[in-house]
Amino acid sequence: MCVALRQTGGKITTFEIDARRAAKARDNFAKAGVTSLVTLIEGDAHEKVSQLKEPIDLLFICLLYTSPS
Repeated sequence: MCVALRQTGGKITTFEIDARRAAKARDNFAKAGVTSLVTLIEGDAHEKVSQLKEPIDLLFICLLYTSPS
């Protein structure tokens, strides 16, 4: 997705409710060199999505979430 975003000027906003997974995701985004393309918001997407100011082109919510062990 980020390859296409570089060509189109798009951005991704992603949500992660689990702090450990959010930290890992941020690390992965940095390693991939896409931190300027991806905004990660920590918290429940069901609650936080309404705080976004920009229009949403695509929204995907994964309902198969399991708690980290």
